[in-house]
Amino acid sequence: MKKINIRKSTIIVSFLILILGIMYVLYTNNYANEEEKKIRNLCEKFLLAYQQGDEDTVSDMLAGLNENDKVNLNGYAAIVGETIQYTVKKVEKIDENRYECQADIKALDFPELAEDNRFLNQLTEDNILETLKETIANGEEPTNDYLVIVQVANENGEWKVLMDQEFSNALLGGYGDFYQQMMEEIVGEVE
Repeated sequence: MKKINIRKSTIIVSFLILILGIMYVLYTNNYANEEEKKIRNLCEKFLLAYQQGDEDTVSDMLAGLNENDKVNLNGYAAIVGETIQYTVKKVEKIDENRYECQADIKALDFPELAEDNRFLNQLTEDNILETLKETIANGEEPTNDYLVIVQVANENGEWKVLMDQEFSNALLGGYGDFYQQMMEEIVGEVE
């Protein structure tokens, strides 16, 4: 029977433990990267569907909607939506059921446009959407970079996008900011 060298055995066992540890870290890191990649793709798919006016896909991907509920991407939303540009920059896992995607969305700056006299002088009650289309087609619309956090949550076993005010505002080219400004001005005049 051969005599076992304790020192060599300890080195070999330590080496095997080190290799197993590295394999575990690589496996769990790769799994995390795959999950993050899946969530990034989901955010990008949602933004592309919004940009293309795909109401069915956007509706299916939004959290909190009933099966028969549909998002309306006509009119203003369609005009502004088709011009957005976006980049999903970072994905962060918050917990087992929620991720956050940092997205940079370049879109119309409606509050600034609403102060542009050239735009305002062309408006009538009946032609606001046509005037907006023409302004965008001529490349005369102001834009803004909206840095938003897109929340993605697990809803009944499916990953869904959560819509909040900040995200909606970016997708609608600052319309939420414009509306809030208008309400504050109206309230200020009433008081």
